[in-house]
Amino acid sequence: MAKMTLADLVSHQEFMDYFNLRMVETSPLIRSGIVSQDPAIAAKCANAGFEGKTVDMPFLNSLDEADDAEVPVEDTAPTGTDKVTAGQDTAVVQFRRKKFGITDVTRILGGVDPARQIIDQMTPYWHKQDQKRLLAILKGIFAANARAYAPDVTYSSGTATLNANKTVTATGMYGAASLSNGGTVYENGNNGDMILDITGENGNAALLDKNTLMLAAQLLGDHKADLTAIACNSMVDTYLSGIDQNAGLYRASDGPATLAKYNGRDIIVDDTIPYDASTKVATIYLFGKGSVAYNPLPTLHPFEAQRDADKGTDYIHMWRRNIIHIRGCKWIGTMSGLAPTDAELYNAGSWKRVYDKKRVPCVMLKCKLG
Repeated sequence: MAKMTLADLVSHQEFMDYFNLRMVETSPLIRSGIVSQDPAIAAKCANAGFEGKTVDMPFLNSLDEADDAEVPVEDTAPTGTDKVTAGQDTAVVQFRRKKFGITDVTRILGGVDPARQIIDQMTPYWHKQDQKRLLAILKGIFAANARAYAPDVTYSSGTATLNANKTVTATGMYGAASLSNGGTVYENGNNGDMILDITGENGNAALLDKNTLMLAAQLLGDHKADLTAIACNSMVDTYLSGIDQNAGLYRASDGPATLAKYNGRDIIVDDTIPYDASTKVATIYLFGKGSVAYNPLPTLHPFEAQRDADKGTDYIHMWRRNIIHIRGCKWIGTMSGLAPTDAELYNAGSWKRVYDKKRVPCVMLKCKLG
């Protein structure tokens, strides 16, 4: 009698469909609402696949900077005409591979459906991998954001003039420029306008309390209610449980409460988010709905099976390509291989914000736990 082998299983389209469904069902990032697919990328993949190391994501700028509306004058044309301007965002493709081994003994003693057993082992692994990529990207984006910004520097050979006639020496596009007074400025810096860092304050002023998250959200001004989720270390999650649950008045996340909440915001717990037990310094991210674009991309052989009869072990080789991108923060970096390493992702020189700050619903809080 013919039997289904692991090779038959992983080569079947049902396995891929099952894996993708399981990834969606169990992803805390997707359940929180901060991750959504970009429809333009999804359509491109559906029609003709996707090739390349980056993908351009054009956008239209906000009308917030348009002139005020004017009082009409009879038989007189408007004094001016505003228009919607366009910009260019760029996401970088994440490309990873992994080999898993499943022994015959495990399958026999497990007493469960092989497909579900394999998926249940794989999905937590790839969720963590996706979250690590996202955190590497966040590290790079906020490192770039923390840089001093020189809006009027022209990067060319020789010198350029900065605002108040300070002379700078340029070192290349998006690179550092040394001011005559000894400072450093960068074209891809934003003076830390998306970061609230209170770790340098004295005593209780440096601690996370019921007001700190509200102050961090205030970095987006009248768009603060767009921030609907918190990503933090498990120690921060524990600390939050002891803080006044009624503090602050913010719009709750839409949809069912599938995750733990604080002040209406979903809490995403991940111990790879920085927390230093010795200094008690914690990093916390606040996100808005749809702030992260996530699109799976096709590969030629996403799953391949290999059998080692001597060891009684089946191996699955997995290849994954996807887009994980903070909308409005453009990739301008370089990569040494087929995709950027984590070190290349968290390089401050790899990112430049191209949206207005209020249209990027993501801020960072650095504080201490008591």
